[in-house]
This record gives sequence, structure tokens and C-alpha cells, in this order.
Amino acid sequence: MGNLKALITLHMDHHENNRLSGTLPATIGQCLYLEELIINGHGLTGTIPDSLQRLKSLRLLHLDENSLTGTIPDFFTNFSSLEELHLAKNRLSGTVPEGLDSMTSLHALDLNGNPKLEGHVPDMGPGFKEQADKLAGDLSGDFMSEMTGSVDAAAAHEAAGGHDGSEL
Repeated sequence: MGNLKALITLHMDHHENNRLSGTLPATIGQCLYLEELIINGHGLTGTIPDSLQRLKSLRLLHLDENSLTGTIPDFFTNFSSLEELHLAKNRLSGTVPEGLDSMTSLHALDLNGNPKLEGHVPDMGPGFKEQADKLAGDLSGDFMSEMTGSVDAAAAHEAAGGHDGSEL
């Protein structure tokens, strides 16, 4: 990684002439100052490397529209600065990590298009209404019933005058 260790932002959206393949290199974990890692729409395969747990400053993680396999690592729940976690349209499996509810900075979660992913997300509050709509029918298990309950509670709170909608 050499001089890239001080990298703060890495955006590599898919373009017809710029298609990555292979695995996400474990050396990405050496970019300790990385705040935005966006590599979507490519052909990345393999699992999400454990070395990403070193990226404590990460705010945005978008690895959607690849062919990543394996589980969603539990260490994401320890990222206190993570605002957006987009892992949609991969081949992820297993259970959605517990502890997502303790991530106070997380306001966008997209796990759509991972048919082998199961589990539930605890009450995340009204900011996840749009995400619940996106995820409808995509995850198995108790996920949607838990998410829908959270959205219904938020809508009731808003209807009662407890929420002005400015946070959505």
C-alpha cells in the first residue's frame, strides 16, 4: 500500500472501462485514516477481509453490487463513526450482526439483494423507514417483522406530533 496508508477517501464506482475483479485486498486495512470506502458495481469476490476492522475512522462503506460472499463481520458494530453501510446485491449469507442498534451514527443500511442473509435488526428508530421499504421481502427470518414494527412505531410517534419528519 506504500504511500496510500494516509488515504482518506477511496471511491471506485463501476464504469464500463473500469471494472475491478478479484478479492478486496487485506492490505486495505493499512489505510488507517480511511473515512470513505466506496467500491461498488464491480466483480469483487471472496469475503469481507478482517483487516477492515482496523479502519476505525470509516464513515461510509459501500461495497454493493459485487459478488462478495460469507457473512457480515460483527466488527462493523464497533465502528462508532460509521454512518452508511451498503452491502446490497452481493452473495452474503448468515445472520445480520446483533448490535446494530448500538450504532448511534448509523443512518443508512442497505442489505437488499442478499437472499441468503437472515436475522433481524433491532429497533433502529424512524431514520430507517426508507431502508425498511427497500428491504421488504429480501431477508428471511424475523428481519422484516422487526423492521416493520420499528417503522410502524415511528409513524405512530410522528402522527402523534412527536416527530416533525425533518430527520428522514
